[in-house]
Amino acid sequence: VSIAANGKNVPMVRTSVSAAQPRHRAPPLPPVLLLLLLHCGLGSGLGLDGAAYGRRLQEQEGVCALTGMTPREPRYLKFCQDYNEEACCIPGHDLENQVQFENLIDGLGPGCKNPMMYPAIRYFYCLGCDPKQPRYTRDKGDGSDTQVISICQDFVEQALWHNETRRQYEECGVMKYNECPESMSDFDPYQCGDDLVIPTIFWSSATEFMNYMSPPGLYDFEFEVVPDADAVDESGEPTCWKPVSMRTRRASASASRRRAEEAVASASWSPCA
Repeated sequence: VSIAANGKNVPMVRTSVSAAQPRHRAPPLPPVLLLLLLHCGLGSGLGLDGAAYGRRLQEQEGVCALTGMTPREPRYLKFCQDYNEEACCIPGHDLENQVQFENLIDGLGPGCKNPMMYPAIRYFYCLGCDPKQPRYTRDKGDGSDTQVISICQDFVEQALWHNETRRQYEECGVMKYNECPESMSDFDPYQCGDDLVIPTIFWSSATEFMNYMSPPGLYDFEFEVVPDADAVDESGEPTCWKPVSMRTRRASASASRRRAEEAVASASWSPCA
């Protein structure tokens, strides 16, 4: 896209609507004060990165990575409609999710490209809007500021890397964005070109795919795949992410039953004695 300036076409660089690519460390202001500043739109003027701050607070206070605030009912979300009742994003993030998905399929050709293809990737790109996103996020534990988001194995095996999805990848591919030079590190994906690749060939696993083609605004996070049965807290609630349409209590019930069986098997007394 370009505009005319003094008779010349000057290229415009679209800046991201997402504020969730942390580049600076937030100063140590009191949590209440900082959240108030972010809520009132004053954070950028002070050089504060709301998303970076939100990630440091989310485990304790349920703060969303994209907004730096707690989940709330958004104005209309068009792309991530599953989260219109409560969300960790606002419409600008939703639009960015749609834009980056359209970039991913933009060069696939008329025999492949359609807006409803690759539903698993569409779901994955909406992860940042999930109001439970803070629940699935933890510190990496290596002394760095890196945060890790747990992805349920069921989502990978039944959707993202399912045999049918893999067949579609091999028939159509995806547009992989090229890394920008360090001097252009703040540019959005696809601003430095792209390449058509076959995901199952280019990336050795779904984990590698997710860590390269991350959801918009979550580029500094890492993604790990965990068995559903192991990702359950003491109350039986899952601690790994999967789309709303795939969520049931079956995995929780299975994990609870397995823990009960293990407890009985390891007990030093017999209930029938």
